[in-house]
Amino acid sequence: MTIKRGAAHVHVDHNTLELVDADPSGHEPRSATRDGLVTYAPGTTHIVVGTQMGSPLVTIEVSTVPPVEVDMDAWDEIVEFSQTTFMGEVVIFDSVVGTRRDLPSLILEPGSSFRVRCHARGRDEACRPAVNHSPEDSYLIQMWPAPTAPEKIHKLTDDFGKRDRASFH
Repeated sequence: MTIKRGAAHVHVDHNTLELVDADPSGHEPRSATRDGLVTYAPGTTHIVVGTQMGSPLVTIEVSTVPPVEVDMDAWDEIVEFSQTTFMGEVVIFDSVVGTRRDLPSLILEPGSSFRVRCHARGRDEACRPAVNHSPEDSYLIQMWPAPTAPEKIHKLTDDFGKRDRASFH
């Protein structure tokens, strides 16, 4: 089992953190469901963050196998879904500096499928105006090669996500 791990504060804009193919152009997320944490289309994932504009902490873990367990106690929201890469490299996109080469990327054959497990905490606190310039939200994004499978909701408990889900319906 190979695991690459890295963490950094990533600049976001409009409450959106992007996970994209190395070439992020032209793919607009259009997932059929809106779980309050992610929207996705092949090649692009938008993670809905509590920070409207700022730099929340993002941890990336890339592995050759699925994570052993889901840490339900440490996170407010956890969603797992399948994705497809067009270019063969999946990276975090920073709204100021672009592709974050200091964070691990998932490298696969173009056209391959993989799983993403996205965790969030602190979004309720981060969206309050008093802390909006000092993000208190954080995210863990785990990725590994895997066949396509249905979305799996592990946990949805924050008010921020609840409001987002309600506005979608």
